[in-house]
Amino acid sequence: VSPRLGIRFDLSGAELQIYRPDGQPFLSYAETSEQVTRAWAELEQAQEDLEQAQEDLEQTQEDLEQVQEDLEQERQRANQERQRADRLAAQLRSLGIDPEQL
Repeated sequence: VSPRLGIRFDLSGAELQIYRPDGQPFLSYAETSEQVTRAWAELEQAQEDLEQAQEDLEQTQEDLEQVQEDLEQERQRANQERQRADRLAAQLRSLGIDPEQL
């Protein structure tokens, strides 16, 4: 055991094993390399997921803009129909016909 570092060296097995002060073994180069490779793969997957989410968001925004345009067109049509109905009602009144009685 290193008095200064608090790490333990174990030569009892086929390979040297080094333990941290908390008793956990240090990872081997192969284990560390595997963890790094796995972390890179997870990072790449997360980036792909993020890109897909951004594309989905852009599509949703485009869809929302289209819905807003459609809604505005429907409001304009409804307003035009209301004005037409008001004009027709005024014409009926000018002819002495109460449109509310029809």
